[in-house]
Amino acid sequence: MAHRWDGVYRLVSRALQLRPAIREMLAEQGEMFGDAPAFSSGTWKRLKEYKTLLEPFQVVSKQAQAKGESTLSKKVWPRLVGSL
Repeated sequence: MAHRWDGVYRLVSRALQLRPAIREMLAEQGEMFGDAPAFSSGTWKRLKEYKTLLEPFQVVSKQAQAKGESTLSKKVWPRLVGSL
């Protein structure tokens, strides 16, 4: 049961893991091509916040998949709300 937020969680997690390499790559591109995009410290902070926000969904989704449960509204959402 893959969801878009599940993909976003994985993408953000991987970007945070690769932060040093991403920064190095962007610096090299800036040297080669001039104005290269850069990630500010605020951008990295937001990515960490997104990961924190999406992590409970990732955990519950994995648990539901392991048990063969498939519907967000009937299986995953009650677990999330119940854990608050």
